[in-house]
Amino acid sequence: MRTVDGGGSAQAADKVFQYNGPGTMIIQSFCAQDFGKLYRSCGNRGTQYTRHAQFDNVMLIPRSSSVVAGVNSNYHDTALFRNVTIKAAVNAITVCQRYTGNDTGEETPKTGTRV
Repeated sequence: MRTVDGGGSAQAADKVFQYNGPGTMIIQSFCAQDFGKLYRSCGNRGTQYTRHAQFDNVMLIPRSSSVVAGVNSNYHDTALFRNVTIKAAVNAITVCQRYTGNDTGEETPKTGTRV
């Protein structure tokens, strides 16, 4: 288990966090502004695992088209959200973007969303 407890990020061109190992990543008491993806489960490199993300007490001020969590549905990744505040226009952010991960290095296709 990996835990980020406190902190913030601003103007991340792409991902704030990418998790490549197995298990759970917890992001709590964190603020992010103007980001591409807050969290992304590794999608296309080397050994793949089931990964879980948990978000608690998180404040987000995204740009349009931001993603809170990107997970690989074929590896049974999950994302759990508690006490997450998003300051954005309606439908300006994707809460959970699902992908089909691989270990070949190819780009991972999107398979669905939860907004």
